[in-house]
Amino acid sequence: MDQVESSNGYGLREVVAITGISKQRLYAWQHRHGILEGGRDISYGKRRYSEADVIYLQLLYRCITKGHPIGSLSTRTAAELRSIGYSVDDDSYVSIDDLVELVGRRQASQLQDRLSMLVAALGPMRFLRQVSVPFMAHVGRLWSQGDLCPAEEHLVTGTVRTLLGQALLMQPANLGAPVAVLLTPEGELHECGALGAALIAKHAGLQTHYPGAQVPKQDIAALIRHLGARLIGVSGSCLPTPDLITWVRDVAAGLAGGAEIWLGGRASQSLSDDDLPEATIIRSEPEFEDAIERFKVRQSPRRGKS
Repeated sequence: MDQVESSNGYGLREVVAITGISKQRLYAWQHRHGILEGGRDISYGKRRYSEADVIYLQLLYRCITKGHPIGSLSTRTAAELRSIGYSVDDDSYVSIDDLVELVGRRQASQLQDRLSMLVAALGPMRFLRQVSVPFMAHVGRLWSQGDLCPAEEHLVTGTVRTLLGQALLMQPANLGAPVAVLLTPEGELHECGALGAALIAKHAGLQTHYPGAQVPKQDIAALIRHLGARLIGVSGSCLPTPDLITWVRDVAAGLAGGAEIWLGGRASQSLSDDDLPEATIIRSEPEFEDAIERFKVRQSPRRGKS
């Protein structure tokens, strides 16, 4: 059963178990730096933490593990901490125009070499944000304008897809963390978005699996049971929206319950929450990252009361 916040919030031992922050460190932050002042529940006589408090502490701890001193973070909002904790500093120049020029010249081997070097130099997350996303947007425009034939577009997309898949496998497995499955539905031929989402989810601390593109809906329930997954992330880019809605509804009907369905990608952006109540619509990368933090809190085991 999903873990949900009780009406009385989280106790100290629960917060320590969820965030990995020791009780001593948490007390020091509160008394020396004013982190999460107030919030004491008089009826209980002990400090109680809301879900928002727990997410804030997770983001704060992430920033500190990246080398930022607590003194520089104590007055930051949760949104600012998320930006710092998930930022990808750019210390090398990446020219998307140069990559697009290689595409235009039909220099496929040189493009593959250049992209491979960028993955090695930048690392997976910086490659995703600084190269893959803007570059593939340019490639999509070239294809839609007729400047790339389908075979050329497939060659470029295949190179990026391979590099993202390799980068995903290179990331830590996050054993013991909540399990998420990222995929594309039947009929969706573009999988770079799903692979990028899988990279982000793994980077954020989820145990992430990517079974590939065009997963048959009748196989989803068995896959979820086998992996113990609590989250299905679906990326729809070019699939017609009515087909995407039908696929998600059929998958939701086949699940025994418990697993959440999140839907992102261009094909889902015109949907409202009322159009598809079976799924959570994700409309941006920051929204995706925030949703992952809330998901981790919901899935954290409750260990007694403090």
